[in-house]
Order: sequence, then C-alpha cells, then structure tokens
Amino acid sequence: MTIRFESTLMLLAAFLPAVAMGSTLSSVEERDALRQADSEYHSALKRCKALDSQAKAKCEADAQAARKQTRTGIGAAYGESEAKRRAQSDEAKADFLGAKARCDRLEGPEKTACVNSAKTAMNDQRARSNDQAGEERMEANFRAELRGCDSLPAREKSTCAATAMAKYGK
Repeated sequence: MTIRFESTLMLLAAFLPAVAMGSTLSSVEERDALRQADSEYHSALKRCKALDSQAKAKCEADAQAARKQTRTGIGAAYGESEAKRRAQSDEAKADFLGAKARCDRLEGPEKTACVNSAKTAMNDQRARSNDQAGEERMEANFRAELRGCDSLPAREKSTCAATAMAKYGK
C-alpha cells in the first residue's frame, strides 16, 4: 500500500542523509523525528478508516510496519555515537587486560607500578572516548538548535542564533 512507503520514505529521506555521511542525530533531532513518525502513523490510521474491513486491516498493518521501520532507523541513527563509545571502552578494557597479563611476570613494587600504569592508560583512553562522544552530541545539538532558528523571522532568528551560540560556547 502506498501509505506505508509514502510515510517511511518521507521520514527516512529527511533524517538518514546525515547518517549516511557519518554523523548522528542529536537528541532534539531524534525527538522531532520520532514525533513526526508518530504523526505520520496517526494520519495513516485516519486514512485507513474510510476503507472496508479487509482493506482497512491491511492498511493498518502497513501503517504499523512503516512506523516501526522508521522508528528503528531513527534509533539506529541516534545510537551510532553511543555504540562507538562503547566499542572504544571495550577496546580500552582489552588493552588493560593484555597489559595486566604482562605485569603478572613481575613481582613486588614493579608489578604494582605496572598494573597502576595499565589502569591509568585504560582510564585515559575511556576518558578520551567519553569526551569525544560528548563533543559530538554537543555539536549535533547545537546544529539542531540553529536549524530550529531558521524558520523564525529575521530579528528573532538572529536572537535565537546568538542564544544558541552562547549556550554552546561558539
């Protein structure tokens, strides 16, 4: 049915180009996309009411499938940065375990110093990963807030942009 493809294509076309270029959705963009998906779903259900029982059931099933597919795509786009951070944290833990195994050959204060050095390296690597993910989220939220200013009249747009720049330290 065209309802399914119509709503899915419109929403995916709006939000997935950024993902294809390697960026992620900000929390504001994710929220807006999810609201849009829900709105499209409810509009599709309203269009289904005019149909006879068998066509109505198919129409409703198509609308539900389109909503689920769109929400899944949005969730994947938003979660990409978090998955990357988790992978980097796991890599840091693996590096630590390898370094700790090398430390097991040592004894006494040398072993303690070796283990402490490995822990410090792991924590530094995790901190860099978290900082990078936080910066990416902050930048995405800033861009989303600026895009929200675009629809305002000129005077309000400049005030909105200045507020966003001050908020994000730009």
